[in-house]
Amino acid sequence: MCLETEAIRAMFRRSSATVPTGSTSAVNCVWTVASRALTFGVAEAHRVLLRRKTCGSAGESPCCGRGGQHGQRRRRRGRSASVSVILAGVVCEQHLLDAVNARADALARADAVALRRLLHPDFRWTSHRGEVVDRETYIDNNTCEDLVWKSQSLREIAVVVVGQVGVVTAVVSDEVIRDGVAQTFRMPMTQTWVCVEEHWQCLAGHAGPLLR
Repeated sequence: MCLETEAIRAMFRRSSATVPTGSTSAVNCVWTVASRALTFGVAEAHRVLLRRKTCGSAGESPCCGRGGQHGQRRRRRGRSASVSVILAGVVCEQHLLDAVNARADALARADAVALRRLLHPDFRWTSHRGEVVDRETYIDNNTCEDLVWKSQSLREIAVVVVGQVGVVTAVVSDEVIRDGVAQTFRMPMTQTWVCVEEHWQCLAGHAGPLLR
């Protein structure tokens, strides 16, 4: 299962669990958008979210069924607000996962420009050997001629977003060639991201210890 699909499934499972008991239409809305996101990607979920926010109380919801009597509409408005908040959080988490994927891709391509854009100026990284480096040292170490990246893949991903801060935990597998020798490293990893001017940047990270 790809990173995006796995993450979206996990996020929607958490989201549906936060909907109050008895909010059947709200649950249906969350899972309707979930299925669209899994099929068409997060852009579709975002589009539905925007439509959901602009639905009038007397109008038809794009995913929660038809309007009813005044009292039902009032209850539906309350549920609509909670669903919008849930979906906004899902879209926010997916945007963070997009940035996590972009960082891994930039690392594998030894793309210093992309890495500099995705890493915060005050970035710090702690390696599995206990070395702590700043952004420029991290970029230099990972784009030098002695090291050739083949890939970086993430499994067992978990995402938590609180305000403008996001924490991502995963098990990472790095495939590299150093001094002509192919090596594979597998280890747990934690990344801390901050949202700066509507863009996620990695502020800090830690990898290790090595897994057998």
